Amino acid sequence: MRTTTTALALGAALAGAVILAPAAAVAAPAAAPPGGAGHQAHTATAASAASAASTADQAADQAADESFAALLAQFYDPGKKYFFTYSDHVIHDEHAHGPEAGLYTDYWWEAQLWETVMDRYQRTHDAQSRQLIDDVYDGFTAAYPDFRDNDWNDDIGWWARGSIRAYELTGESRFLDSAKEKFAYIAQYEDTQYGGGLWWKNVDVGDGTKNEKNIATNGTFVQTAVKLYDATGDTAYLDTAKRIFGWLEATFDTRQGHLYDHISGGGELADWPWTYNFGGYASAGLQLKLATGDDHYLQVATRAADWALANLPGDDGVLPDEGSDDTGGFKAVFTRALRDLVDQGGQTQYEQALTVNAAAAAAHRNGAGLGGGDWAVTPADGPVQSLTASASVAVIQQARG
Repeated sequence: MRTTTTALALGAALAGAVILAPAAAVAAPAAAPPGGAGHQAHTATAASAASAASTADQAADQAADESFAALLAQFYDPGKKYFFTYSDHVIHDEHAHGPEAGLYTDYWWEAQLWETVMDRYQRTHDAQSRQLIDDVYDGFTAAYPDFRDNDWNDDIGWWARGSIRAYELTGESRFLDSAKEKFAYIAQYEDTQYGGGLWWKNVDVGDGTKNEKNIATNGTFVQTAVKLYDATGDTAYLDTAKRIFGWLEATFDTRQGHLYDHISGGGELADWPWTYNFGGYASAGLQLKLATGDDHYLQVATRAADWALANLPGDDGVLPDEGSDDTGGFKAVFTRALRDLVDQGGQTQYEQALTVNAAAAAAHRNGAGLGGGDWAVTPADGPVQSLTASASVAVIQQARG
């Protein structure tokens, strides 16, 4: 069990900072003269809080450094500029999808690992992760020279979203061009069946027995649309984002924060409360709030995040184990949304949830430094899936001391 000094320090130091920080704001009693015992006690408490906060910052930074280094060491192939599917670099039948018969990660997994690289760069702005933004994209385009060779619009949508994020972080025009091209391709699969929205797949369009419309595809699409509006000033992108989000809200949002997963068949709604859905939906709402100034979008976003945090974690506040394969990466989408709600939306109430989950993930890494799908349990020292491991790294990157 990798309950390292760093991991323990992260949990203890962050908890200490949370406890001590409010005390620092308590004023000395009015009767205490300047420089008297009350003032001295207040100064000492403030100093303790500052020291705890500094320790928390250091512990969070060290855990983030360690977890990202382990991810690269175990999964990244610098020659291919691509991530392996499993830490043992062997093809496993249970997820043999991706280049070279599944030796390397498939289309969607690699998009999520690219997002984790960008999480790292956004935290540190270090040269290594900056170069990796370019390299992982180049590795992906080498493996998939025509992005259209994928039946799943949500997969393509994640590369569109990743590309516009890469453009924001680097200013490289090729990423903006990539986002535009992929967005335009997906956009053609919007129609009025089920009241609107985009189809999950770009095959079997219109056949609700073989296809569906879901938050996974449409929530990511809205985020990309808003970001393209920000980058280009073209209001058609914003109009599209508002239209699709309006359909999402009308179709999947119970108005209590609970979300449905998808609609298919004769209009039946599936009730699958994945963290992924709440993250994608909340992120879409946040971006529309930032673009329009309309508080309704932020209210919708926080309502979804609040429901997820009230209903999905265990008693310890740690988000649930959602399984392996594709679902192993879902929590990264949600915690990334919480980070943005804090940083961009001023919703500091979510900092504690990020702290609790990052501390748990940091404390439960195996001997190779990798986390598993359950952040409250240390995975065995055997093959670990890269997507699942990257979600653990992602939440540790989201923590702040």
